[in-house]
Amino acid sequence: MIDKGRAFSTIKVYLAAISACHVGFERDTAGRHPLVRHFMKGARRRLFVSKPLFPSWDLSLVLDALSAAVRATE
Repeated sequence: MIDKGRAFSTIKVYLAAISACHVGFERDTAGRHPLVRHFMKGARRRLFVSKPLFPSWDLSLVLDALSAAVRATE
């Protein structure tokens, strides 16, 4: 899934489906196995998605609005 460029959330859904359908290892689900947890930690780091800290905005739209406000007060 990683090689196909899938998002980390997609991989988590697949793991949840596998854990729901399989018994797991020594009374734990597949998602709680140490190797699987280690893999998921690495996948989360590799597939990190940064969210913008500030919303994107259109400079020309802002300048037009400011210009219109200045013209309205003159």
